[in-house]
Amino acid sequence: MMHPSLRVLTLTRTPIDAAALACSVGDPSAGAIVVFEGVTREVELLRFEAYEPMALRRMQAHAEDAIARYSLAGVAIAHRLGDVPLGEASIVIAVAAGHRPEGFDGCRFLIDAIKSDVPIWKQEVTGAGASWGRSETNIASIEASALRGMRST
Repeated sequence: MMHPSLRVLTLTRTPIDAAALACSVGDPSAGAIVVFEGVTREVELLRFEAYEPMALRRMQAHAEDAIARYSLAGVAIAHRLGDVPLGEASIVIAVAAGHRPEGFDGCRFLIDAIKSDVPIWKQEVTGAGASWGRSETNIASIEASALRGMRST
């Protein structure tokens, strides 16, 4: 069951409506709504894959942690999967807080936690080819961990 302040938590293959996410976190107690949009830059497109059940669990845990740490009144997180062309958002995070500092800090906490801990992998696609970059190591690690978990049950 999700925390009542967690309004949207989704992985999607369609463009993200940042304005709708910002509206979803509004709250009479909130004097600040902060929205972060991570967009594709400098490459033709980014391609995202995820271990979806685990990604959603980890995103929810980070959102609930941020709600508690920063007294957030509302949180919405949407992350794209599949191909995200140049200029489009791959992730949008919206938070509502009583004051600016908590809003900005909560939003930064969430993007940093999601980038470092959630099993979503990014492939950069250019005219010269495609590269998973540092994600290749993480993919192998998650797959090995999942296999170990399946063997122990």
